[in-house]
Amino acid sequence: MAQFTPSRRRETLAAASLGAPAAVRPYLQSLVAVWIELREPVFVFLVARIALTILAAYSATSFIFLFDVPVDTYTNRPELGILEEYFFGVWQRWDGQWYLKIATHGYYSWDNSTAFFPLYPLLIVLSGRLTGLPYHVSALVVSSVALLVGLIYLYRLVVADFGPIIARRTLVYLMVFPMSFFLVAVYTESLYLALSVASFYYARRGRWWMAGVLGLLTSATRSTGVVLLVPLAYEYLRQRGLGLTDLYRDLQLEPRAMLRYPLRLRSDVLALALVPGGLLLYMLYTYLAMGDAFAFRHAQEYWQRDFAWPWQTLAESWRLLDPAQNPLIPPQLPYTNLRESLVAGGLKESNGYNLIFTLLAFGLAIYSIGRLPLAYVLHTYLSLLFPLFSPSASLGPLVSMPRFILVIFPLFIALAFLGRHRWVDWLVLYPSLTLLGIFTARFACWYWVA
Repeated sequence: MAQFTPSRRRETLAAASLGAPAAVRPYLQSLVAVWIELREPVFVFLVARIALTILAAYSATSFIFLFDVPVDTYTNRPELGILEEYFFGVWQRWDGQWYLKIATHGYYSWDNSTAFFPLYPLLIVLSGRLTGLPYHVSALVVSSVALLVGLIYLYRLVVADFGPIIARRTLVYLMVFPMSFFLVAVYTESLYLALSVASFYYARRGRWWMAGVLGLLTSATRSTGVVLLVPLAYEYLRQRGLGLTDLYRDLQLEPRAMLRYPLRLRSDVLALALVPGGLLLYMLYTYLAMGDAFAFRHAQEYWQRDFAWPWQTLAESWRLLDPAQNPLIPPQLPYTNLRESLVAGGLKESNGYNLIFTLLAFGLAIYSIGRLPLAYVLHTYLSLLFPLFSPSASLGPLVSMPRFILVIFPLFIALAFLGRHRWVDWLVLYPSLTLLGIFTARFACWYWVA
């Protein structure tokens, strides 16, 4: 798409208002200005959303389903017609069933549903009641709106910090990422992306109360949201003249100036305390409702998640690359329980590409040092390390890691810098698009992906 330079922007605004009544002209110019700013993320959203919808629907009509009926009480599939299944049901796999179950019935202390944070199912309910749509449709409305908002904020953030070319490439690389279909599925990825990017956007502009509220909503979406506190806190200190370069300079030239550092803080520093508020409010709810403030953590025992150091998690994933160390339940039909369907449906092989995605992400994180602002780098490393502290013994040490990588937006900015080289651009686009097609088709047919 053509670039809008300042002079071309003025010409477009003038042309848009040509012949319009004087009273209407300012509003018309405002609308055109908004469209000029938003057209690229809107275009990327529409192309990706339409393409993924067609691909998933085609997969559901053309490929073999892993199973056609629920295999145990885990699933909560509504009775859908053929067309509804092709256009709505294909996006309700795996975790999507949990979110629909929570939206419909709420939380229970005995079913491990507390592992799934409340903001996304709450928005499904609100959207359904406002629009009158059934929850399996309103969930997709929430995901799609969140994705569009996330792309708009990401584009604006990257344009402000790195320019429009890097911004456009960042959006494209995000949406061709092999797991990007999760952004339109009944999953929290799009909501988490939108809230975390928007929080960063307002933090970079010094609007700390807005950043804090969005951070609170982020930590009410997924537990990983609490890591936003560290990069936002550093960004606040940097804007108050307390960044690493400021500290180094004062240590070298005027150490006594450091005694006056607390005077540089303002009342809006309290906004940072809002960031973990979503998690704390959820803990308060589960304590009052179930008597267990850590119900979200205890529910993870169902998936045999336990503490490990990140290097132990990576080492275990490497060990499981040996087929002899990664036993596979012999496939049999019909599948009588979820574990059989998981293993036969792609869980074992997912360990290999989980490890590849994780190592590539750490490579990009290393590349980002010195190229991206430190707040971005901190967010990247903390978001990558957070899930490595709680591997799953039953589903694999790096289970769902590609999904977690999907929402670490600084990685795609770093990749956009690398994409300035033509060969890198091709190396990213074509394999990613191929894998995106494969993974989307498998997900639509109830195979395990991430």
